[in-house]
Amino acid sequence: MSQYCGALFWYAERIAKYRNGKKPIFSMCCQEGKITLELLHPPPQFLANLLQYKGSQESVNFRKNIRTYNSMFAFTSIGAKVDNEVNKKPGPYVFKISGQNYHRMGSLLPTDGQRPKFAQLYIYDTENEIDNRMRAFNSSDEIKNINRNIVRSLLEMFDCVNEIVKAFRMVRDRFRIDDYLPISLRLIGDRAENRPQYNPPSCSEIAGLIVGDLGVADRHRDIVVEHKTDGLKRISELHPSFMAMQYPILFPYGEDGFRIGIEYNGSSRRKIGSRKNVTMREFYAYRIQNRLDEGITLISGGKLFQQYLVDAFSCVEEERLDYIRRNQSDLRVELYKGIKDAIVAGDVDGDAVGKKIILPSSFTAGPRYMIQNYQDAIAICRQCGHPDLFITFTCNPQWLEIQNALQFIPGQKAEDRPDIVSRVFKMKLEALMADIKNGTYFGKIVADNKKMGYIALKELTLAQQHAKIKVRISRIWESTMPQLKKDILSLDCLLIDEEGYAMQATIRKHDADTFRALLAEGSAYIIENFNVLPSRNSYKVVDRKYTVQISKWTRINTKYTCKAQLLTINTDFGWWYKACYDCKGAVKDYDDNFWCGQCGKNDQPPVPWYKLNAVVDDGTGSTNFTIFGKAAQDLIRLPAHQLATASNSSKFVLPSAIKNILGRTYIFQISSDSRKVSLGPQTFRVTKIFMLSLDTKRKTRQLRKSTKDSADESPDSTTPSECHDDILDEMSLDSTVQSL
Repeated sequence: MSQYCGALFWYAERIAKYRNGKKPIFSMCCQEGKITLELLHPPPQFLANLLQYKGSQESVNFRKNIRTYNSMFAFTSIGAKVDNEVNKKPGPYVFKISGQNYHRMGSLLPTDGQRPKFAQLYIYDTENEIDNRMRAFNSSDEIKNINRNIVRSLLEMFDCVNEIVKAFRMVRDRFRIDDYLPISLRLIGDRAENRPQYNPPSCSEIAGLIVGDLGVADRHRDIVVEHKTDGLKRISELHPSFMAMQYPILFPYGEDGFRIGIEYNGSSRRKIGSRKNVTMREFYAYRIQNRLDEGITLISGGKLFQQYLVDAFSCVEEERLDYIRRNQSDLRVELYKGIKDAIVAGDVDGDAVGKKIILPSSFTAGPRYMIQNYQDAIAICRQCGHPDLFITFTCNPQWLEIQNALQFIPGQKAEDRPDIVSRVFKMKLEALMADIKNGTYFGKIVADNKKMGYIALKELTLAQQHAKIKVRISRIWESTMPQLKKDILSLDCLLIDEEGYAMQATIRKHDADTFRALLAEGSAYIIENFNVLPSRNSYKVVDRKYTVQISKWTRINTKYTCKAQLLTINTDFGWWYKACYDCKGAVKDYDDNFWCGQCGKNDQPPVPWYKLNAVVDDGTGSTNFTIFGKAAQDLIRLPAHQLATASNSSKFVLPSAIKNILGRTYIFQISSDSRKVSLGPQTFRVTKIFMLSLDTKRKTRQLRKSTKDSADESPDSTTPSECHDDILDEMSLDSTVQSL
C-alpha cells in the first residue's frame, strides 16, 4: 500500500526493485506524495445496488446494458466509430474504436423537426423525458433490453445529486419564463484559485446562464451551449467536466476530471524550470487505483470502465500530439525534413517534403519510433549475431495475482479490470526478462566446455557463490587431532575436474554425517551452492590458493534415470503444502500471518505447491520418490493452486486428476542430495519425468534384440544397458544423466 495516498500495489511494483525492505515505495499513483486529488465518494444507494455483480435481476440487466444506460443520460456524444465486430466472436468483451476520438455537444434545444438528443433531453419536453430517452436509440434490440423502472430511478437520482444535471435543469426552468430572450449556458472551465482542489465543485462553479448576447467568455476553456443552432461543437479534453458529461454513471455527482493548473504538493518549493502541475497521464493513473477509503463506482463499471480507459488513453495521446504540433520549432524538426528522411518514410512527391507535422522518435508507435527500434535491433544483430530464439509471452487471466486482485470487488472478471491485467502482465514480463538475463532458464552465457554452466576449479574466485562444478572425488578422509579422540575437526575430500585440476574441499563437523553417506571415492558429482574460501596453511594436500567449503545449503547431486511404474501416493502428509510465493519453501502460521523460514518473507500469501510422496516399482523392487512442484505439475497437467481450489476434499484425499496417473509407467530422473525428505531414509527426489511413447518403446525392444544378436557374434558390441542410454539421449535428456 502506498504510504501517501493508500493505493494498493504488488510488492514487485516498488521503485527500488533491488531492495527488499519492509517499507517499499511506489510512484505509479501519486508520484511519492506529490499529487493529492479528491477521492471519489461512494455512489448513491440505488446506483450501488445496481453495480453489484451478484445482485438482483435489475442489477444483472443494468450491468449487461450499462453502456446503453450511460448513453441515455450522457450530455455528449463520441465521435469515434465503435467496432462491435470483435464481440461477435467467443471471448471476453472488448471495447474497440477506430478513427479519431472526441466528444461533441449540440445546442440547448433541437432544431425544428429534430428529436432531442443527449444534453437536450434534460431541457426539452421533460414531461415525456423517459419516452424521449428510450426513443433516442435506433436499435429496437437496445430498447427491448432497457428496464423502464431503472431509467426512472436513475433520472430521479441524477436530479438530486448531479451538479451538471442541476445546471441544465436551471436552463429548463428559465425557458418556462415567456420573455423570448435567447439563453445560453456557459460551462465554466476554470475553478476558483482559493478553493482546495480536493473539494467537490458546486453548481454555481460549474455553470452559469447567459441571457441575451454572449459577451466575453473564455471560449478556449469554457463550453458555451447556445440556444438553438445547427451542427455540433467539439468539447475540449481540458475541460473539468469532460469525463463527467460523457460518463454520468461513473461520476454520478458530476465530479471534476482533469484540468490545467492542478499543482503538485509543495510546488512553490520546486526548482525553477521543473514541472509544477499534474499532467493528464498522472491524473488518470491516480484516478484508477484501488483504495480502501475511496468509492468504487469508477472501477466497478465493467464494460463502461473499459470505454473510460480507452477514452482516457486517447485524451493523453491527443494532448501529446497537440504538444508536438505546437512545439515544432523547439523539437528542431528541420533536422527531419531532409530528402533522405522523406525517402525512408516512403514519400515520393517532392512537394510534400517539409509540409507535415513531424513526429519525433520519442512518440510511441510513430514512424520514427518504429524506424529507430528497427535500426537498434539491426545494430545488435551486427554486433552479436542473429537471434536464436523468438520468445512469446502471453498473459493468463487465471494467474493467481489477477484472481486475488479481482476479489477486491467480488464477482469481477479479468475483462472488467484491464488495468490489473496489464500491470500483472508487466510484472511477469519483467520477471521473465530478469530470469533470462540472470541465466535461470537458458543458463549463463558461457562458451565451449562451459555450455552446461559448469565452472572449472581453477576459475573459482574468492567468496564465489551459486557456482556449479562437475568433479570426481579422488579421496575422502577425516581431519582429527590426537587430543580429541572421539570427535573430528572436519570431513575433507580431494576434488578433480575434467581438466585434471585438483582442489581440496572441506565439510564442517556438524554437517559431516549428512554428507558422509552421499559421497564415495571415485564417483563423479555435480556440486552447487558452495562457498570459496582462502586455503589454510595447515591440513593442505594440494597447494592451492582457495578451498571449497560445503555446507548444509550445498547440493550434491548424482542424477540418474529409472523406468518404473507409479503404484501409489502416500497421503499421510497430504499431496500439497503451503509454500512461499517467492522461494516455494514451506511457510509457518503465526496467528493470521505467514512466515517463510527459508527467505524470511511474509508480505505475500502462501500458495499451494505439490509434494507427492510416491511409491514406484521397476520390476526388481519398490522405493519411495518425492515429486515436488514443477515436476508434479508436468505429470498431472494442472497447477497445484487450481487443483487445490477445485477440490472440495482435504489435502489428505487424492483428487481424480492425481488418481488418473496411478498405474502408469514413466522414466524418472531422480537425485539424492543433502536435503532431507520426510518419508523414509531411502527416498529420492524426482527432478524430471518422461513418458515413453509407443514408437520409443518399440525402438527400445528392437535395439535390445539387435544388440543381443550382435553380442553373440562380437564380444565388443554394445550391451543392452548402453542401448538404453542411447535411447535416453535421443529423448533429449540432460547430458549429465547417468543410466542406473
